[in-house]
Formats: sequence, C-alpha cells, structure tokens
Amino acid sequence: PMAAGDLPAQKTSSHRSQAAQIRIQKTAPPAASTGVGPPVADKGPQSRQGMSSQELAGKLAGAKDNYLLVQNTVINGPLRVPTDAQPLQARVEFRDCEFTDDVNISKASFDRSILFHNVTFDRAFTLDHIHIKGDLQLEEVTVDGGTITLNQSQIDGDLRISKPVVKQFVMENLTAGNVVVYLTEPASGLDLVYLSSGRLSISGKSVNNVNLEIKALSLDNATLKETLVLKN
Repeated sequence: PMAAGDLPAQKTSSHRSQAAQIRIQKTAPPAASTGVGPPVADKGPQSRQGMSSQELAGKLAGAKDNYLLVQNTVINGPLRVPTDAQPLQARVEFRDCEFTDDVNISKASFDRSILFHNVTFDRAFTLDHIHIKGDLQLEEVTVDGGTITLNQSQIDGDLRISKPVVKQFVMENLTAGNVVVYLTEPASGLDLVYLSSGRLSISGKSVNNVNLEIKALSLDNATLKETLVLKN
C-alpha cells in the first residue's frame, strides 16, 4: 500500500481502473467553509417547508445582496436552468434540503461560490457544461440516484467533496483550481478522465468499520499542475 504523501505532479496520467484502498484513521476532514454569507445558527431539528422547483428558479433569478440561503426546504419537481439564463451573481447555499426530482443544470454560469450541505438528491444530480467563478462544495450530500455527474465544466475556485453518500462520481473534462475529496463511504468509481487541476487530494476515514475503497479510479489524460495526494 502507498504511504500518505505528496507526489510530484506530472503533465498527464494514464491510470485507469485502479483500486484505491483508503483506510485513514487519523485524517481530519477538510475544514468547513466560512463563506461570505451570515452564520447559520443551530436551531435543532426543524420541519421542512415545501417549495416547487419553479419557485426556487425564481428565487435564484431574483437573488439580491450577492447571497441566497435555502434552508430546511423540500424542493419538488425537476430543476433545470434555461441555457439562455443570465449568470447568477449571488453566492448560493443549500443547507438541510431535499430535492425530490432530477437536478439537471446545463450550460449555466455562476459568478460566486455554491455550497450544498446535508442535502439529499432523491434522483439524479447532474451538472454539465457549467462555469462557476468561485468554489463548488458538496458537504455530506446523499445522491439516491447513485451518481454525482459533473462533466465538461469549469470551476475557477476549488471543488471540495466531503463525506458524500454516493455510489460513483463521473467528472470528465473537468477544470478546477484544486480537487479535494474526503470519503467516509466506499464508492464504485471515481472518473476524472481529462481532469485539469492544480492539486488532487483523495483521502478518507471509515466510520462504521467498512472497507473504505474506490474500486475504479480513472485518471486517463489528467493534467495536474502541482501535486497528487493519496492517503491510504
């Protein structure tokens, strides 16, 4: 097994379908983002309000003060952003929410960061040909549809994924400042074909004595400007 550490970056990598056994007992998860929005107080368990996907689209289009928080909300109906929509200028945070239908965002632009924290996607979660000028953070998200799809997209900041419950990740032709993945559940695949990034870090810690692994890690034609970090 490979010891934890930083490996010098190479221009391209031809690794395909390699098993990555991750068994970290002392690695701490990435620090939670402070963001630019107001702090969210812990008010304990709350009943979730309902909202249609059309209502959410209206809130996104009309967001003011460069910040929009959607919290304790169940969003019903498929969410799609029109391809001719204007770039969203506000930082958006979804906290303790549930999407009951497909989330499929394609050819959209976001001027600030997006955060999903403790969010459940009952069906598909697909981002395709999007441009985010800040960070994309997925913290403790659950995708019952099985796959986080993020293809042909550009994230000027970092992509940070922490403690997801998902079977596989498909993120081909992704450009990001850095990619940081922290796992507590096994995954069948992590597809990063044609990734272009500064730093790629993959680590984790088993929480229920399960064999924590990524069965297939694909890095074909990946370009890393700085380092590749694997901890196992």
